[in-house]
Amino acid sequence: MKKIFTLLVLFATALTASAQLSFTMDGNTIENGATITSSKVDPMFTAMGFVMFKPDVFVNSEKAGNVTVEVKALDGRSVSLCFGGNCTSGEYNSKSKDMTAGESVDIQLDGGGMFISGIQTYKCEVTAYYTSDRSSTISFTIIMTNDPT
Repeated sequence: MKKIFTLLVLFATALTASAQLSFTMDGNTIENGATITSSKVDPMFTAMGFVMFKPDVFVNSEKAGNVTVEVKALDGRSVSLCFGGNCTSGEYNSKSKDMTAGESVDIQLDGGGMFISGIQTYKCEVTAYYTSDRSSTISFTIIMTNDPT
């Protein structure tokens, strides 16, 4: 009986540990490993005839700690990440920020921009983890597109 109890405690601890970081978009939880699509664009760029994708993706932390967010372009196109301030752009971006327990932060992911127009698609893998614990890693794939097909 003692062994079963110990196994249940270990299992519950593992479940709790993996649930400490999460992503949301438009208020909905993004499941770890999911592929999602967003067509949300910046209206200011649209008014000028350009395409700038601006999905509302947030990383949520259940505990205090330094969190790293990484964005890898799966299609070789440059994207921007502004998580924690000071934006970076390129095919691979990594930013870290100290977060408090219960905090939710917009990762400020962008695809497109000035002089980008017409039908566009950007595909990225987004990953987050506690900087001191890579086993906390969660990720998803986002496809940002204005292609109606």
